Amino acid sequence: MEALVEQGLARLLAQMSAMATPTASARRSPFECKFPPGISIHAYVARLLRLSQCSAGCVVLSLVYLDRLIKRHRWIAVSPLTCHRLVLTSIVVAIKFYDDTYFSNKFYSQVGGVSLTELNYLERQFLGLVDFKLCVEPREYELYRDILLKAVNTGMVGAAPDAAKGA
Repeated sequence: MEALVEQGLARLLAQMSAMATPTASARRSPFECKFPPGISIHAYVARLLRLSQCSAGCVVLSLVYLDRLIKRHRWIAVSPLTCHRLVLTSIVVAIKFYDDTYFSNKFYSQVGGVSLTELNYLERQFLGLVDFKLCVEPREYELYRDILLKAVNTGMVGAAPDAAKGA
């Protein structure tokens, strides 16, 4: 199951990133980098999850948190310039909230390829943007778990909620 949700998350992020269109918003996302990273989102997600040793539940929560963020703040989109930092931050937040044990931000910054200062900043921004609302009801959890599994099984998200549409 863990491998399936990992594949589902990577597939969803890649799909959302590919569908992103440049916005003319004057507001720049704090998760945006200047150039797309040299690692694919699939390889990046696999690296993050393998080295962080997070549970499958954290993967599901990270998708819930990402969806909450982009629903509340339409000026933030999953794109080639944001997807790596967004998934890193959402995974770190999910691990700290859900798992009993976790590593330091220094470790996660090294795994994610960002500085410790930048990861701390991204985490603060992320938490503020979701209003520190990290609790997920069982029904919502099951919905997003099913979205991840469907992304793997069908190769497409289809009629999934906003998370799959990038909105």
